[in-house]
Amino acid sequence: MKILIVSQYFPPEVGAPAARIAEIAAAWRELGDDVRVLTGFPNHPRGRVFPGYRARIWRGFCRDLHRGVPVYRTWLFPAANSGTWLRAGNYASFCASAAATGACLRFRPDIVIGTSPQILCALAARGIARVKRARFIFEVRDIWPESLAAVSAASESALIYRGIAAIADRLYRAADRVTVVSPAFIPELEARGVPREKIETVLAGYSPRLFHPAAQPADRALLGARNGDFLVAYIGTIGMAHGTDILLDAAERLRGEAGIRFAIVGDGAGRHRLQRDLERRGLNNVALLGAKTWAEIPGLLAACDAVLVTLRDAPLFARVIPTKMLEAMAVGRPLILAVRGQARQMLHQAGAGLAISPGSVDELVQATLALRSNPPLAVAMGQCGAAFVREHHGFPALARHYSQLAASLVQPHPAGEPLAKTTTSTPGI
Repeated sequence: MKILIVSQYFPPEVGAPAARIAEIAAAWRELGDDVRVLTGFPNHPRGRVFPGYRARIWRGFCRDLHRGVPVYRTWLFPAANSGTWLRAGNYASFCASAAATGACLRFRPDIVIGTSPQILCALAARGIARVKRARFIFEVRDIWPESLAAVSAASESALIYRGIAAIADRLYRAADRVTVVSPAFIPELEARGVPREKIETVLAGYSPRLFHPAAQPADRALLGARNGDFLVAYIGTIGMAHGTDILLDAAERLRGEAGIRFAIVGDGAGRHRLQRDLERRGLNNVALLGAKTWAEIPGLLAACDAVLVTLRDAPLFARVIPTKMLEAMAVGRPLILAVRGQARQMLHQAGAGLAISPGSVDELVQATLALRSNPPLAVAMGQCGAAFVREHHGFPALARHYSQLAASLVQPHPAGEPLAKTTTSTPGI
């Protein structure tokens, strides 16, 4: 089977979209599929093209390999992960460039997959599928345009909101399959008119190759902690959706509590504001580090005593399962989870940590003190989380299911009959 994945984000960029596509593509290659990736020149989240790619950006596109998977990199307008209109230009430029590049490739796929975020990426994939006469899978990782309202980027009355809503509806109709990373997305899509038989669940996942309980801890001094300190860290994108200010508020409350340290590791639209706030408050119990490579993250997680996972308190985020949650669980660290809905349900089912209300500083302080005062409980929660994600969320098993789903679209079927419907398993959720 020949598969082309269109994804704006891909390694060496870090983050859930890049990690998911890289791991699934590599797994498909090992299964014998001819899989290729069409992406942009890496520049996320700062909007600066990564070293080694800058000199080639005006050649239109280039080709390299990632774990044996051919990767086509096409031009885009680099923009930082902030500002609605700059990001819109970044998204639109990749859409146009990827559509043109993909249509010109000699590679003729059986399946074209377009993954969101961002949604214009899927629009490019749909155009390529039409030119190549391939089946089209729309992978929905965020519900658009509702994601704009969830991070206060646009109101429902805004032109950009209405325009993206029209594009989303068009893609839902055009897709041969719509895949979602959480079953909580299904009612929302059905309400938008997507037939239930068109929707499949391919769960959010993590890489067992990198994230496991035996991960070697990084030097805790890098995170501003000494041996014997209790260290709580947020590791991930510092963006409009994440509500990381809560950690600074908790650190200020616990400034006089000896032996408790906090760390924030990552980059994104909110990092400079967070840095200014940290300096203004004069907090000496918080370390703020920049972005790290994906390979460094397991060690950083392993160096923590607890991991904070937080999102803003928006209805849309009650449907998601953050990848950073799965990765922390896989390393065996207890969670402090400030997310409602599906993620909280998973946390309770796995017994992997403590849930708090999004934005509640009081509850974050209480959870931190509770885990510090009961080390056996923290260890037990970490072990439970690792066992749970190992059983349900490893990318190799998810990729096998995804491959079977894609294969069902290209297998011969009698003329006039609908495409075969595969059975979706959503274990543990």
